[in-house]
Amino acid sequence: MKIAHITAYCPGVSTGGTERYISDLITGLERRGVDNRVVWLASPFDPPTERASIMRLPRAPMRVDDPPPELAARTREWLQSLDRPDLLHFHTLGRSEAVLATAAGANAIPYVFTFHSPAWTCRRETLLRWGGAVCDGEVRALRCAACKVQERLESPPWIGWLGALASAVAGPVVPPGPWRRRLAFTPDTARYRRVVRSFLAACARSIACAEWSIPVLTANGARPETILHMPQGVPEGFAPATVSANNNREVFVVGYIGRMHEVKGVHILIEGFRHVRSPRARLRVHGWSDAPELRSYGERLKRLAGDDPRIEFVPEQPPASMPAAYAQLSLLAIPSVWLETGPLTLLEALHVGVPVYASARMGQRSLLDRYGRLVDPNTPAAWGAALTQACEMFERGEWKPVELQEPIPSMSTVAARMDDVYREVCSATMRPVRSSAADGGA
Repeated sequence: MKIAHITAYCPGVSTGGTERYISDLITGLERRGVDNRVVWLASPFDPPTERASIMRLPRAPMRVDDPPPELAARTREWLQSLDRPDLLHFHTLGRSEAVLATAAGANAIPYVFTFHSPAWTCRRETLLRWGGAVCDGEVRALRCAACKVQERLESPPWIGWLGALASAVAGPVVPPGPWRRRLAFTPDTARYRRVVRSFLAACARSIACAEWSIPVLTANGARPETILHMPQGVPEGFAPATVSANNNREVFVVGYIGRMHEVKGVHILIEGFRHVRSPRARLRVHGWSDAPELRSYGERLKRLAGDDPRIEFVPEQPPASMPAAYAQLSLLAIPSVWLETGPLTLLEALHVGVPVYASARMGQRSLLDRYGRLVDPNTPAAWGAALTQACEMFERGEWKPVELQEPIPSMSTVAARMDDVYREVCSATMRPVRSSAADGGA
């Protein structure tokens, strides 16, 4: 069986959660004899790659932009060749991805879609209306344009509404060019709404990694009977490298592991930790980066940390080194502001027995409710109080590692379930499934 994984985030080129998911999924599928290929929808600004397993196709710089003119022809040529796949698995969504989906339909090739990120249905990419309240996620032209304008201008919502209304009037007559993105928010969003609804309506299966993404998929046109809740799993073989600091009676180590981005709420955690008075408490922030686009936020975090010697910033490390990082933690903190699809750090921490405190924005909220603690509201004061109580439990000798009643699924388990989905979809569309032997191992 040949599967083409369609993505704008390419494993081996970037290292985010979607890329890790694709890489781990392919590893599990290959063990089951599935022939996989990554089809990278790369923008003109993406770096080159010479990996033979990656097929590169062009995409627009932004998901709402017009796809490159040559994309349709190149896709049609590929899907009509001897190298055509049995099924497409989309991991990202935009107007360029929709071109491939349309071509797949024209060639009787089914496709499935995994909803990895709120960015696919949210123009500000967080699914937070006006940057605060959780949105229902439905793409609606005027509302979404107003929210995006408000973000761009850093203005009150009423300014956003005025901008969206003005765009609705002026946008349709704005010609293609550099000014269109600034003036055509509303008509571009209306067009994107049509693309999203058409894409999801024709999708054979929509995979919801997060609990909150199920109603979002439904609101945007996915057929309820096609939606499957299939959370991400931990990488195969992920285990702590040394004895966890849960058993260390000298210091209580609160850890953050993840990207250094404002939507991750690291600033909330640092401010909250400064309220903790225990000299035995430590905060270890993993993921520090000197990348230019992160410099401003990094400087803000350093200012918040001040001269507190208990706070340590640890540089970005490859995934293979992270079990050792978890092994040194007493508690993992996830103060996310935006909606998470897992996150993977929640699964990894619980898998190795590290307790987790997190905001209400988790994709796997049921796991947090069973094995962790919800910090709500997601404010420095609430985090300060929660971490102080945790330190007090530690000092009384009451802090214990997590004991799971059932194991966290691995990506091998996810791959097995996905293999079943592929075969079921291909069978339902009356397409014969080719074995790797029949494919000559190609």
